[in-house]
Amino acid sequence: MRRTCSATRPAAASIARPTAICATSVPALTWQAPRRFHLTDYRVFVLDDTALADKLGPLGKATAMKDGRTTIQFSAETDGELLPDGRIRMGKPRAGQFEELE
Repeated sequence: MRRTCSATRPAAASIARPTAICATSVPALTWQAPRRFHLTDYRVFVLDDTALADKLGPLGKATAMKDGRTTIQFSAETDGELLPDGRIRMGKPRAGQFEELE
């Protein structure tokens, strides 16, 4: 599933916030067994700075754009399990694949 989302600052905002655009969102869930699954998530954000990439650590990758903004890719994957009591056990997220951006 792909969707476009955006969060922009209000015109009369008293606190300056960077403009953020989530250009791509591609989550995927693949069943491996009746109670086990693999979850991947890939998102692309366009921001004015690299603070988000710094917080994401190895799950994020920043690329400078010609207009001075930064493209930040988030890519993670993990395995999960549905437990008999209805809870979900998730493994530690690890870095997924990043795409080459122009």
